[in-house]
Amino acid sequence: MSDRAVRRIILTVNFSPQGVSEDTKAAAYRTWLGFMKGFAGKLGWSAEELVQQANFFSTTIGAPCCQPSEGLS
Repeated sequence: MSDRAVRRIILTVNFSPQGVSEDTKAAAYRTWLGFMKGFAGKLGWSAEELVQQANFFSTTIGAPCCQPSEGLS
């Protein structure tokens, strides 16, 4: 799946971030990152690319880009 396809899928999700706490947004970021880590190899993403994609995801839910509190290993 291309990066463009992934972005298209993410952008088609109808999500309204208004009224969602920053803690919930941060939890969504961490969950997305953990979930997608299992698919990173199949997508051809390095650890750095995975974090870049997670940061892109965070912008789609109205969360500031953030780095995971734990390592990717």
